[in-house]
Amino acid sequence: YTVIAKDSPLLTSNADNFNRLKSQLCSHFEGFSEQESLAQKIRQRFKSIHDGNFIELDQMAESLHMSRRTLIRRLKNENTTYKRLLDDVRQDIAMNILKNTKKPLNHIHRLVGFSDYASFSRAFKSWTSATPTAFREGNI
Repeated sequence: YTVIAKDSPLLTSNADNFNRLKSQLCSHFEGFSEQESLAQKIRQRFKSIHDGNFIELDQMAESLHMSRRTLIRRLKNENTTYKRLLDDVRQDIAMNILKNTKKPLNHIHRLVGFSDYASFSRAFKSWTSATPTAFREGNI
């Protein structure tokens, strides 16, 4: 492979290409902040999932290029856990679906990662003190 001196320009570089690339990178990373907490990064990854197949802790750690233990420790330092983050996102998604769609209740549980409606209903009630039906109807 070829080594390029630090201060030497690329042979194919020009100001137009540089500015175009800079603009693309800026728009791609818009909103990216190094101050973003690990919990925020995980929430964002969870929210990008639309089929209820949330990744396990080990897979998340690997995708973030850290060990399971490091992920757990860093979340503990942020006063949260992986399960709490997952539950928060599941709750947000479920509440949004119930408020803004007419999807049948027996389909929603899959969209938030539950294998059956009964488990989803119990979890939802623990989150909100209301059943999914009562929440949808506004009886809370």
